Amino acid sequence: MKHIVFDIETIPQDEARLLALAPEFTAAANLKDPEKIAASIAKKRADYLADAALNWKTAEVVLIGAGDDTEVRSLTARTGSGVGRQLPHALGRFAGGRRGRGRSQRKGL
Repeated sequence: MKHIVFDIETIPQDEARLLALAPEFTAAANLKDPEKIAASIAKKRADYLADAALNWKTAEVVLIGAGDDTEVRSLTARTGSGVGRQLPHALGRFAGGRRGRGRSQRKGL
């Protein structure tokens, strides 16, 4: 049995775009002290930005790697670079020699 391993590396989108997509950050209703409210909102904002690379809505794929016991391939994939067009061909190499075949013959990947 052939095993294929995938690794997808992501980074957060730029901060301006992240904040445009961000939910409204609010403090817990039980907080009354303005300093605690501000600190709570700041923490939620910081946590949102820190986790942005792990969230599918706020991340950008920069690399997809695939490998088996014989080779490893990586596709550098900045957004808009066409990784979606490159991926089926690269994966076909691991799926048993489907390299170079037409699109209709690769649908079973």
